[in-house]
Amino acid sequence: MSKSKSSVGDHAIYDARKELTAGQIGILGFQHVFAMFGATVLVPILTGLSVSATLLWAGLGTLLFHLITKKKVPAFLGSSFAFLAGYAAIAPNKEPELLRYACFGVAVAGLAYLVLAARNAGYDTLIMGIRDAKAIRTMLGIPANEVIMSVIAIGKRDQAPALRPRKALEETAKFF
Repeated sequence: MSKSKSSVGDHAIYDARKELTAGQIGILGFQHVFAMFGATVLVPILTGLSVSATLLWAGLGTLLFHLITKKKVPAFLGSSFAFLAGYAAIAPNKEPELLRYACFGVAVAGLAYLVLAARNAGYDTLIMGIRDAKAIRTMLGIPANEVIMSVIAIGKRDQAPALRPRKALEETAKFF
């Protein structure tokens, strides 16, 4: 089988099976396993979270990702070192009672990604907070023992809103 080589920038998506030799794929595969497994085990150790729970959710998240993308994107969803500073700031000594707040911050970051992804897909979002918790609880059938933290509306706009007038740059910034 002849391999067709292309230069970087020719295509948006590269098929490693067509671009790389078996040896190169093996080396990249080993590097990927080393990096992803290392991060997925090391991050929970550094933050005080459960390694087994992290491995479980990384695996389930990866399976869900492959289901949603129809296996078009080869990826493993594991831990990220990106949030270590936040964990250290909130729970510097891995205090279990403070870890929930650090985890909440990670969940909020995930919601922000959801809002940005919806916008990228042509949807608009509005983080509404709580407007009328009783009405929302009734409309969505949420049990009384569940707490409504926030409401995020996602949908296509009916009409484009009028843009608010903006001040001229010279009015808001001073150049020296």
